[in-house]
Amino acid sequence: MAPDRPDTVARRWVPRAVALVALFGVAAAVVGAVAGVHDGGDGLSPAQAAAALAQLDAVNRPLGERLVALRSGESARPAQAANRAAYQLAGRLRAKLSTGGDLGAALHDVLAAEIGYTDAIGSTMYNPRSPLRDRIVADAGVLRAALTAANGNPQLVRGAENFVAVARARAAGR
Repeated sequence: MAPDRPDTVARRWVPRAVALVALFGVAAAVVGAVAGVHDGGDGLSPAQAAAALAQLDAVNRPLGERLVALRSGESARPAQAANRAAYQLAGRLRAKLSTGGDLGAALHDVLAAEIGYTDAIGSTMYNPRSPLRDRIVADAGVLRAALTAANGNPQLVRGAENFVAVARARAAGR
């Protein structure tokens, strides 16, 4: 039997070596994907989530206090300022934070609920007859539930019922 010529050896082993390298590459990609799902990948860290929730607490507390204290015939400017601060913070956090992983998804739900709630309040402050007025109490409940799911503080979301009552009185001219 004649020994293999060098070009025959190369034709036989080069494709095998390339296939072996590709197989290792696929295996590494699968391991990386599984590890990324397991540890949350590039999702939100617990420290980032806690910091975002603390910032939301810092704006929800004064908003709740001002909505509870609001009376018919009084200026709503302090409540407007508090509502605007909450709305703007939620928008900034939503643009800045990752929505990856369980924490990211839970915080995204909180921010979406915060934006919906504060948007409805803001609209009703400017127009007491706003069609969004009738969803404020429900939006507050959605926000509380989202905060509870994300380990936030749902007790700071308060005053929605009082605010709606004041808005109804303003719309009726009282």
